[in-house]
Amino acid sequence: MTSRHVVDDFLAQKALAIVGTSRTERKFGKRTLRGLVANGYRIFPVHPSAAVIEGRPRAPSLASLPEPVGVC
Repeated sequence: MTSRHVVDDFLAQKALAIVGTSRTERKFGKRTLRGLVANGYRIFPVHPSAAVIEGRPRAPSLASLPEPVGVC
């Protein structure tokens, strides 16, 4: 599978988890979360201690996600 196919398959998912989403405004994870939400994705932030990130309840681990999702 080519890199383009991998990216296309990933972006075809509508529910994604972002592991390491930061509470800090300038961090990559927070910017990624905002960009994906702005483009219609359902995002599940994964963070070990934050209760909420960008108004979304966080999951402490991938195993605790409420449904199967792609991972970023």
